[in-house]
Amino acid sequence: MIKSFLYQDIINLKRPKSNHEKMSIINRAAQFAPFAALSGHDEAIMESGILKFERIEISEDKRFLIDIKLKDLLKNRSKKSIITYYQEDFSTYTSVEDGIDSYDVYNEEIKLRGGTIIRLDDIYDID
Repeated sequence: MIKSFLYQDIINLKRPKSNHEKMSIINRAAQFAPFAALSGHDEAIMESGILKFERIEISEDKRFLIDIKLKDLLKNRSKKSIITYYQEDFSTYTSVEDGIDSYDVYNEEIKLRGGTIIRLDDIYDID
C-alpha cells in the first residue's frame, strides 16, 4: 500500500541527520562550475574573428626595391622606417616602425631594435 503525504504532515518534522561528512565549500562550488563540452570551441570562435591573408607573391622588381631600401637601412642603422611583413603564425600582414639592430646573413633575417625578428622573405614593403 502506498502512503501519500501532505505538506502539513511533514512541515514540522526535523531534518534527518546524514551519515555523510559535510562537503567543503570549494567542493560544493565545483559541482556548479560551468562545463566545457566543446573544448577549444571558444578559441576557434575568437580565431575566426581574425582576418587572415594568404602570402602575396611579390614581383622581382619589388624585391629589387626592397633590397635597395634594406641596404640603405643597414648602412644607416639610426634611421627608422616602416616595415610591412607577413606573420606566418597569424596569417596576416603587420607593419612596424623601427630601425634595424642586426642582420643575420646565415638565417636571412633582420632584428629590429625593438627585438622583432623578420625573415627577409616575409618583408612585403619598406617605407
